[in-house]
Amino acid sequence: MEAAQCRLLYLPPYSPDLNKIEKCWSWLKARIRHCIEVWRIRCYTSKGLTIP
Repeated sequence: MEAAQCRLLYLPPYSPDLNKIEKCWSWLKARIRHCIEVWRIRCYTSKGLTIP
């Protein structure tokens, strides 16, 4: 590695609680699930169908 002028860097253990993007993904997935459910209900009720 030294011949290629590379350094080995230590990475701490992965912690999703400390990673801000993980909270963002969690919020986004929950929002998408909610929107899909609302869309599904609107589709069924606009066609006069009962929700399964």
